[in-house]
Amino acid sequence: MQQEVAASDPKAGAPGLSVREKLGRIARRLNTNSQTIARLKSDIEDFDAAYSRRIAAARSATPPQEWAEACHTHLANAKSALSRFDIASGYQSLLNAERGFVPGMTPQERCARVISLRKEVEKKLADSWRGKAAKELLTGDVESVPIEAIQEAMFHVNTRSQNAYQKIGLLKRQLIFVALILFVLLAGVSVAVLNCAIPGISGEETTLFLSAIVAGLFGGALSAAISTAKTDPKTTIPDVKRSAFITLARTVIGAAAAIPTYLLIKGGLFQVTANNHYVVLFFCFLSGFSERWFLARLDTQSSTKKESEK
Repeated sequence: MQQEVAASDPKAGAPGLSVREKLGRIARRLNTNSQTIARLKSDIEDFDAAYSRRIAAARSATPPQEWAEACHTHLANAKSALSRFDIASGYQSLLNAERGFVPGMTPQERCARVISLRKEVEKKLADSWRGKAAKELLTGDVESVPIEAIQEAMFHVNTRSQNAYQKIGLLKRQLIFVALILFVLLAGVSVAVLNCAIPGISGEETTLFLSAIVAGLFGGALSAAISTAKTDPKTTIPDVKRSAFITLARTVIGAAAAIPTYLLIKGGLFQVTANNHYVVLFFCFLSGFSERWFLARLDTQSSTKKESEK
C-alpha cells in the first residue's frame, strides 16, 4: 500500500511518460486549483487510512471478497488520477471506492450512513427524479435498508455533485473564451482609435473614448470586488466556484459595455442632463458596474426604435 501511495504522489517523478504526456500533465496542473489537488489528496489519504486494513483483510480472505477487490481497484484509480492532476476522474474513482466499501461496513456504520444519506438527499436532491428515487431506496428502518439500496442512493447523490462540477467546468471554458474574444476586440478598437482609423474620432475624442473604456473597466472591477466581498460563507462550494468565474469575467465585460454606452451618449440616443466629459465617464463606469442598468438602457433604445418604425 505504501508503494502505491508513493507511485501516485504528484511530486514523484514519472520517467516512463512521453513528452506529449508530460506536456499534458503540465497543462492540467496549470489549469487546476492547487487547493483542489490538496483536498483530493487529503480525501484519498483519509479513506486509505480508515479502510485500507479492512479492504486488505477482505482481499486476502478465502475466498476473497469481490467488493474488496473492486474497492481496491477504484482507490488505485483515484491515486493514479491524482498523479495526473485529473481531479474529476480522481473524485469519481474515490466516490466509487466509497460506494463499493458499503458491503464491508459494520451494521452500525451502515445505519449511520443511511441517516446521513437521508439528510443529504433531502438537501441536495429535493424533489428531482433522483431525489424521489433515493428517498424510496432509503425508506424503512435504518437497520433494514439493503446494501444495494444504500449504494444506489449514494450513486444518485454523487452523480448530482459530479454533474454540478462538470457544468462549472463548461461555464469556466465558455467564460474564458468569451473574455478572450472581448479582450481582443477591445485591443483592436483601442488601436484603431489611437491610429485615427475610425472616422469622427480624433484628438480630444480619442482620449475621451479610451478613458470611457477605462471607466467601464474600473466599474466592472469594482463590481467584481464588491460581489466577492459579499459572498455568504454559507454558500455551497459549487455556487462559489460558479460565481467566482462570472465575477472574474465582469471586468472585461464592463470595459466592453462602456463602448456602446459611449456611442449612445455621443450620438444623442441616450439623453442626459449635461453632456460633458465627466457625465460620459460616469455613465460608462455605471455600465461596467451594473449590467442591469446597461441592459435596461439597451432595452429602452430597442423599444424606441421599434416604436419609430411603426
